[in-house]
Amino acid sequence: MEEWQGESEIIAPIMGMEESLSTMAGLAEEVGRHLLKTQINRGKTTMDGSYYLSRFASLSGDMRWTLHTSFRKHSRQSAGQESGMAIFDTAILMECGAQVFRVSDLLLFLGKQPRYGGSAITELAKVWATNADEYICWDVIPKQALVNFISCDTMTDGLAPERMFLRSEFRETQSLALFKQKDRVLLSPDDYVCRISLFLCDIMREISPTTKGVHLIEHLFATLHDPYPWGYHVAGDKNYMERKLLAVVNAEYSCGIGSWMFSGKFSIDLQHCEDLRKEYLLKAERLLAEFNMH
Repeated sequence: MEEWQGESEIIAPIMGMEESLSTMAGLAEEVGRHLLKTQINRGKTTMDGSYYLSRFASLSGDMRWTLHTSFRKHSRQSAGQESGMAIFDTAILMECGAQVFRVSDLLLFLGKQPRYGGSAITELAKVWATNADEYICWDVIPKQALVNFISCDTMTDGLAPERMFLRSEFRETQSLALFKQKDRVLLSPDDYVCRISLFLCDIMREISPTTKGVHLIEHLFATLHDPYPWGYHVAGDKNYMERKLLAVVNAEYSCGIGSWMFSGKFSIDLQHCEDLRKEYLLKAERLLAEFNMH
């Protein structure tokens, strides 16, 4: 007999969730509600008794989706609100005792349990979570895991449209599916990397030395090296563009460490910071030098 066919509930001990969600059925129902919280709360305010407050915090592994959603919220925000993108270090999340779950993995698991994976999670919720590459964290996200918060205003203020990486069509189009139908802007490899460099200046304005630099750099490079999803077509040497982009990501990370050193907000080992700053700056210089030698 399969476990899901048994008479009793399956206990689902997931970190601090045991007291609130002690069964698989409870987990499925709470995940289902969380994924549809926007629809559930439509037309309501936090003052309404029926307003749904989820115990899960949502994260996304898709930076493009996160940025687009942030700017959609930014266009509707009220006075005093600030929309933007927060970057978290999942390795530090784990060290703090928090656990992050990929929703697609949870859905795959629950889908194999007919008793729990059916009506509790609708098809709409499943599609939404998959499109966003959504992750969920129970209760709170520890502050020390925050790498940076970049407001939408910061990413657009003071830049001429022709120098801005996040095009107005990207920021204002209703959905990424519609943005995909827009014409691509033709750029040279140098111009594309230049736009990204200005964007990364904001993303990595201040970087804590505790941030896992290798992982952050790898993720940013993997996300940005293909210009097509961002609305660009780059004509030229792809190898040159990628080498220069990787050098720029390393250089901006180095600058972020340097800014953190002189922020004065935290008690830090300045020598450790300086060593890190130099390490990543040298990586950037080597990447460009190696390419120029070929």
